[in-house]
Amino acid sequence: MQNAPSTSGSSGAPVSNQTSPISSQASLPTTDSDDTIILPHSDNELRSRAWPREFPIPHFPYNVEVQLQRGNDSFRETGTQLKITPGLKSDILEKLAEEIFQYTAYPQNYQIDEVAEALIKKFPCLKEPSATGYYGWMISLKYKMANYRTKMRTIGFPEVTVNALKNKHSDDCLPAKNVKKPKKAEVNFCPSHPAGETDESLENVRLEMLNDVRQRNGASCVKKKMSKTFSYRRKEVVQENPAAGEFKARWLALFHIDEINAEFHRITTVPLETTFMAQLDSLLPQLTSIFNKKGGVSGQKLAKHLAILQEDIEGDDIQRDLQNSTMGVYVINKEGGEIGAHDDIGIYVEGEIILDNIGSVAQACAMMLGVIYVLNMAYPKELKYSYEFIQKDIEGDDIQRDLQNSTMGVYVINKEGGEIGAHDDIGIYVEGEIILDNIGSVAQACAMMLGVIYVLNMAYPKELKYSYEFIQKVLLKMDGERLSPKVLGLKNKIIAGL
Repeated sequence: MQNAPSTSGSSGAPVSNQTSPISSQASLPTTDSDDTIILPHSDNELRSRAWPREFPIPHFPYNVEVQLQRGNDSFRETGTQLKITPGLKSDILEKLAEEIFQYTAYPQNYQIDEVAEALIKKFPCLKEPSATGYYGWMISLKYKMANYRTKMRTIGFPEVTVNALKNKHSDDCLPAKNVKKPKKAEVNFCPSHPAGETDESLENVRLEMLNDVRQRNGASCVKKKMSKTFSYRRKEVVQENPAAGEFKARWLALFHIDEINAEFHRITTVPLETTFMAQLDSLLPQLTSIFNKKGGVSGQKLAKHLAILQEDIEGDDIQRDLQNSTMGVYVINKEGGEIGAHDDIGIYVEGEIILDNIGSVAQACAMMLGVIYVLNMAYPKELKYSYEFIQKDIEGDDIQRDLQNSTMGVYVINKEGGEIGAHDDIGIYVEGEIILDNIGSVAQACAMMLGVIYVLNMAYPKELKYSYEFIQKVLLKMDGERLSPKVLGLKNKIIAGL
């Protein structure tokens, strides 16, 4: 007699311990491990996890599990494939589509491939006579996901209803035209409203916040209301695509550093600023080494990926090596120390160390820019593109005029006659509007710029496409398995330590 199927699946983990990635208070893995943190949201049912490295095949209905268990037993004994009836296949596909939807409504081809591969790995009795053994399952899953989206559209799930013809502009009224879906590893792209809330009720909360932001002790209240109105804000951004200045006027509370960090976390589940700074600090020496070895036009283009260049100098040879370049950041690594462990970080100009004992490489990047302005120096020719990427110098009287010349960027207004790193303002502009100001440093502004792109659901600027891809996929490890050839080549050189 055949044994009843185990509820633990092939991995041995009890099904009851499986955690759904959609939860208001669910735990989520960090980008590097299985450690969990609590996602600070209200009662919104938000996805709490990004697409997993290994897709977990769900527990199927009992009658399906019985057939699959017996099919696996027979396959191991005789090598015979399970005869799949239309009903069995439909049940399997329905459950897989439901599980995929917990992560994304619009899976990419490689994600469909991973699900089909995981299915065959767990249930080899389902393997097909094709090169991969699961090509037919891939095609069937694509169709099933389309059908499942139709079902979710019928019940009003916003991530798919946003693409309904009635919600499209008149010039986009074709099913396959301008489909609005995650393109930069967004996890909560267009979520549902909290239980019991409507557009009207959340609009009232938004209006309340316009008064709350002006109150001296309103920060805690604003934070809760920003979390509560997240879905309403995303619907506005995704469906209506408002101008940056118009959107800022409606959501004043959003355009502060803490809220940009919080919004980015809601959208992606990744902590923006802390992850960016830590990864930049640890990878900067490798990036510097790579770019220093790359010459010509290609080297200049690659330099755009780097916030600012830094030189790793051995302690006994500092004075000798400092004479070889006009200016830069030096790092003396702690002998035998871990990544990020330094004896000293400083700045040199014309062979002289003018600033030392800086706390981190990221801070030194910001200070280096300050040194250039304080000493009224031109950008070093070999680093021109690096500095232009992270900073735009704007005279106070000409800000609005100069901001019109590019779609988005970081501006810096230096304090006249100020000390190193002394600025009157550092901020971010989009479409000619200053939408974030009083940022603490240029390095922080770089991180916030990425956050603003996600908050406003903007595409990466064409000329900086690979720079932002590097930040998103390598530094923040979001959708890091799918890299363009240029970014993949850079990543491989970092790993190789070239």
